[in-house]
Amino acid sequence: MRKGQKAGLIMGMEAFFLLLTLLLGTVSHAICLEAERPELYASMSRSAVSAFLGSDHPADISAYIGLDEAEQGVVAERLAAFMQGKSEQLPEQLNEREQVHMQDVRTLMGRLNRLSRVMIPISAFLAIALAWFSVKREKNIYRPILIGLLASFLFGILASIFAAIHFDSVFYRLHELLFTNDYWLMDPRRDILIRMMPETLFVTAGVHALKRALVEAAGILVLLSAIFFYMRRLILRWMDKR
Repeated sequence: MRKGQKAGLIMGMEAFFLLLTLLLGTVSHAICLEAERPELYASMSRSAVSAFLGSDHPADISAYIGLDEAEQGVVAERLAAFMQGKSEQLPEQLNEREQVHMQDVRTLMGRLNRLSRVMIPISAFLAIALAWFSVKREKNIYRPILIGLLASFLFGILASIFAAIHFDSVFYRLHELLFTNDYWLMDPRRDILIRMMPETLFVTAGVHALKRALVEAAGILVLLSAIFFYMRRLILRWMDKR
């Protein structure tokens, strides 16, 4: 393999992992933000329950959840404050299993937040590495980059389609993988959380998080492009002076 071809292959791989790590970072951050929204546990919850019941009558929604709209609003604010780390007190309406599970969820969100803080700097490092290898390729510098970015984007789309088609299975397996106990297995006859948060709520929240993540990723990608061109110019000047 010639020097230029080898550099092109490395650039394509770097571009692939640059976008992949960036998306992992922005999706993780968006999920954390979504979990901290009071609306998730209030208005979005009631809309999801309405769709689940096939009724938009407030009395039917309140009867199923076990809370009227005002009571649920108070519970939602407390849950959001807990997830934001502003309070250590969970709503008294939650039983012991539910409270342990919410503590586990907050721990998980903390890990996702730390992951997002790691992934985005890694993307910046890969942009700099791309600039370094780009000067070793004499022509078609942008072709391997575009191929790598496109491959990464298509991989993300395929993964999203797979998760959407097999949502129940993916949702179940993720809980098995991420939690060390079975407190996430809830009974609607006993646990208010599962009545507040039917499956459709997670789908809606996931779509919101994905939209936010893509907008954030697009903005950061523009900044990474600027870093790439700036570092490439610096490296070329340095090489000319040697």
